[in-house]
Amino acid sequence: MSGDSRFKPGPSHPNWGGGFYTSSDGYKKVLVDTGRYVSEHILIMEWYLGRNLCRGECVHHCNGIVDDNRLANLELMLLSEHTSLHITGSKQSDERKMQSSLMRQGTNKKEKHQQWKSSVTKERILDCLSKHRFKKDAARELGVCSDTLRFRIKHYNI
Repeated sequence: MSGDSRFKPGPSHPNWGGGFYTSSDGYKKVLVDTGRYVSEHILIMEWYLGRNLCRGECVHHCNGIVDDNRLANLELMLLSEHTSLHITGSKQSDERKMQSSLMRQGTNKKEKHQQWKSSVTKERILDCLSKHRFKKDAARELGVCSDTLRFRIKHYNI
């Protein structure tokens, strides 16, 4: 069996595609160091942001073409927003489009995005969490959504 080409790894295999393939649902996949395949649009967004995606974040293809992985066609969204967008078929508000655009522009603009309001400091978060039993109430006092508060708690290692 060792001479059987079906069991040859990587470049030795006759079907080797150079570490790339297109999945049955049309997404481009790339072989990464861990030996697993990851969607190319996720790698592009992580590279652009300079960080891995956080839990609850996803990358949306604005034009709906899943193999169009140009940065201009990719939008960072919360998974809940992405689900809502596809389930309802609703269009994004201009404000949401601006927020997504700012998130794509990188860290030099992050203070303009709700998630990075300068008033949401570690001290204010700790103060609000000590006053409120539920995180959603603390988020309301801080003027951010619960997901944003969760991301900031993770960012500050609270």
